[in-house]
Amino acid sequence: TVDPTTGAVTAQYTPVGAPRGSAILAQGNYVWIGGPRNQGARVIAGDQTGTTRLTFIGPVKSSLAWGGYPGVGLAYGAGAIWVSDQNANRVYAISPTTGRLIRTITVNAPRAVAVSGKTVWVTNSRSLQVTMFNASTGKRVAVGSAKTDPGVMAAANGTMWVFGEGIITGFSLKTLKQTTTVRIPR
Repeated sequence: TVDPTTGAVTAQYTPVGAPRGSAILAQGNYVWIGGPRNQGARVIAGDQTGTTRLTFIGPVKSSLAWGGYPGVGLAYGAGAIWVSDQNANRVYAISPTTGRLIRTITVNAPRAVAVSGKTVWVTNSRSLQVTMFNASTGKRVAVGSAKTDPGVMAAANGTMWVFGEGIITGFSLKTLKQTTTVRIPR
């Protein structure tokens, strides 16, 4: 933990069973850590003492990560912790209170995952796409082009911002139509 005023590290711990993390998320009373496990996803939820309270292991195993990316992303919203598992071509919705699987969405090479309202957004490293899904049903709502490898997403001011190599693309949260493109100098 870090003191927000001074920036000093006040405590360190590694929850038992934590994977080599490629994603971390603070939600509720837990710190969620996600990472690869035998070519699949493993997510643990640890409390402030470092005790592992919940564990989720992705039910699908597959080949090694594509392009060197470890393959797991995390997001919270619409009543679930969302786990993108690039190795297994799946996005899992898991219960934030039990760690149990709620829903699985099949997506080719999912990388980043984000939630806005009742929609789940997933980037695809292979096709350079951004796909919007209905969080309740898992049905695809719309698909857009990210123009570059879309590594991170964040929603703000009615826009889903997709950050890639040298470019930020903004998409309307309602329609997934591209609204903005910002090139970043190297």
